[in-house]
Amino acid sequence: MLIIFLLALLVRLVYLTELREAPFFHHPVGDSEIYHNRAVGIAGGDLIGREAYFHSSPFYPYFLGLLYRLFGVHFTFTRFIQFLIGSLNCVLIYLLARRLNGGDKATAFLAGLFAAFCGIFAFFDGDLLMITLVLCFTMASVLLLLKPSGGLYFLSGLFLGFAGLGKPNVLLFAPFALIWMFTRFEKTFEWKRWRSGLLFTLGCCLAVFPITLRNYVVSKDFVLVSSNAGVNLYIGNNEEATGIFFLPHESGLENTHLYLSSRASAEEATGMENMKPSQVSRYWTSEATRFMSERPKDALKLLWRKFLLFWNHYEIPNHHNFYYIRLHYGDTLKRLFVSFTLVAPLALVGILGCFRRRATSPAFRLYLGFVLVYMVSLLPFFITARYRLPAVPFLVVFAALGAREFLDLARSRRFKRLGVSLVVGLAVLGIVRLPLMEFDFGFTHTVMGTAYSDLATVDRQRAADHIRNAIIEYKKALEIRPLSVDAYYNLGVAYQRIGYYSGAIKVLEAAVGLKPNHQYAGKALKECREAFEAGGDRLPAEAIPKSPFEKALDQTQKGNILVARTFYERVIEKDPHHADAYSQLGAIYFEKQDYASAIKIFKKGLRRQPDHFVLNNNIAGAYYRKGDFKMAKKYWERCLEIKPGEESVIKQLRMIPD
Repeated sequence: MLIIFLLALLVRLVYLTELREAPFFHHPVGDSEIYHNRAVGIAGGDLIGREAYFHSSPFYPYFLGLLYRLFGVHFTFTRFIQFLIGSLNCVLIYLLARRLNGGDKATAFLAGLFAAFCGIFAFFDGDLLMITLVLCFTMASVLLLLKPSGGLYFLSGLFLGFAGLGKPNVLLFAPFALIWMFTRFEKTFEWKRWRSGLLFTLGCCLAVFPITLRNYVVSKDFVLVSSNAGVNLYIGNNEEATGIFFLPHESGLENTHLYLSSRASAEEATGMENMKPSQVSRYWTSEATRFMSERPKDALKLLWRKFLLFWNHYEIPNHHNFYYIRLHYGDTLKRLFVSFTLVAPLALVGILGCFRRRATSPAFRLYLGFVLVYMVSLLPFFITARYRLPAVPFLVVFAALGAREFLDLARSRRFKRLGVSLVVGLAVLGIVRLPLMEFDFGFTHTVMGTAYSDLATVDRQRAADHIRNAIIEYKKALEIRPLSVDAYYNLGVAYQRIGYYSGAIKVLEAAVGLKPNHQYAGKALKECREAFEAGGDRLPAEAIPKSPFEKALDQTQKGNILVARTFYERVIEKDPHHADAYSQLGAIYFEKQDYASAIKIFKKGLRRQPDHFVLNNNIAGAYYRKGDFKMAKKYWERCLEIKPGEESVIKQLRMIPD
């Protein structure tokens, strides 16, 4: 256990040194900023938190507030504490594996190593979110259920309640746990365990009750833990839903102010005023159920897609992007070899091996029950890496069993059984690796720009550098997502802060054009116009920092093709979804009449952005010059699917001989 703990901690401390370079490290953004602000109030004595309603994860601000009260607001120290807890989680996974496998230390040690070198665990341990504590409380609760002691059953219920304060759907495991306590899922029903069941239930209720009481005091409304269930159900079930966190365009919901916007939209739709949190939740629940009842086939297809996403290798972002952080601030994460791709196939092999050997112990049934109950509780909503994570520790335990299964079959020369297990594992691997979802870094660049912009406010000495970096990040966001309202608005505000009013007017007009009812863009646009009319720009356009892609374009225009090519390659290395960089890099080879290399580059870009018009047009042109008219026609027809009636494409199609 000590070896596992120290290895896990060492990995995380190295990652901590790398993460310190991220702009959000010393100034949290998104959900982390909300929790931080509430924690500051709690640390200052506002224990009830009357100023802020807990829309989700009410336990975490109290955890942060306690750390702030005892040690001050130190983000490095706070993350160090979370890394200690995350390292302890790896030990808990070791203990879970030992209880499952009859005390087999070797398999348990392998499970602990899997956990210590699992990149997604380390990533979330470094994020200022509740999920690390949810994993700790959940595993501790399950472990204590396996101990035949009334007092420990009380603690088990208490810990499950604490976990539910971070992820409320974890509480749905409580009825399953009670049934398991009385039956162990065998033929007998042990009524004599009623005291244990009562203590477990009491512990769970005592953990949740203070938050329920606090919610009533603040809002005069009965909300068990948090009020986001209704809007989350709607996000997962509507006409535009894709199984992930995606806000429908006409819903009125805003990512940065989800609770406020959900209430405002509900009040507008119902005509009610000052709706209580439970009323808002019920409204969005009714919208979700309306979609499911009116379009049951679509709802079932969506449910199936969410099931596949739950078992997919891709770590769907909902806060920070795991792949962006790994690429820019987490060399350590690149070296952590354990991922969902490895865990899921091995876990299924381990589970099937237990059934084959009829080694389905009470612990096995409890662990598998948690995974299934948790998955079923999540599927009605939407899938993200963070929401899936509570099931992963138990899958890691099963994965260690799967690895041991392969080793035992090989040692005993049972090659037929080994082949069957290998085929099963490969089949699951094929399903897990299905290309269902991949995010570009457009939104992440906007988040990073916001972090730099906030730093410019609190760090006056380096304010100019921070604003410069913010502008570059917003430009990167627009290069990838040219229709991003948030990026346009934030870039406009950054230009306004430095006095580049003409540029601010241009991008703010774009923001208003994309979203006329934007809450802040119209006001900022008016202020910039007045300032520009009064005195013009304080800062000329030449002084505005350029993004790496803009620098590459400059080199192209100057004729420095070799330098430009290097710049484009660097842009793609840091931003693998930058379609325009692929387009420009391929164009360099196109101009050299190296059509094979150009096509290769265009294809790489299309794998990331298959609907990019310019890339499809360019690759069609390269195939045409190469004499492959069939492929040229294919991609030009794809261009017409993207932009129906595009005259330039129609003319090019006419050039193709019959």
